[in-house]
Amino acid sequence: MLLTEEDKQFIAEEERLLESTLQSLCQQLPQVQAAKISANAAARELTRQVVNEWNHEERQPLVSDEAVAHHILDIRKNSDKALYELIQEPYFGRVCTKEEDGSEVSFLIGKKSNIEAGIVDWRNGPIAGLYFNYKQEEEFYEVINERERAGYIQLRRSYQIENGQLVQIDAPEGMFRRNEAGWGKLDVEDEIVAHR
Repeated sequence: MLLTEEDKQFIAEEERLLESTLQSLCQQLPQVQAAKISANAAARELTRQVVNEWNHEERQPLVSDEAVAHHILDIRKNSDKALYELIQEPYFGRVCTKEEDGSEVSFLIGKKSNIEAGIVDWRNGPIAGLYFNYKQEEEFYEVINERERAGYIQLRRSYQIENGQLVQIDAPEGMFRRNEAGWGKLDVEDEIVAHR
């Protein structure tokens, strides 16, 4: 199906959201990599000290410190890896809510959390439950972080992102997919029949 101007604006808005999310994630890389390098240097230095220390009494605290330093290094390596994975596929859903008190909250749902980019891990209970348990424009009532929250789902969308590229958007406005020629709007009925 051909895209209307509204469809094009809708897709452009979603592409801007992905771009700003990727920008946030990429800006975190230098800090995460510097922390990993620093943790590696600290772990190596403590290992060197343990190897060179012959006095058993002075060696014991170094062994403990070395174990902690290597654990911190493992955490830093995992942070680095998680960030690279998020850059490839940062999120697969988005929910915007309007609560009874008038406040509006928007968050992205992904396979891993990243607070700075506004991404919540899908396994994170009630917050992710707003995405999985409600449709757009439905009212909700949940206890989140020991606080009762009520309102309605203003916006709920699903995405397919591959290698940092938005390839599909599924929303009440329609299902859109990118191919070699660009974006197109899918006929949902045809898609259902094709996948039977």
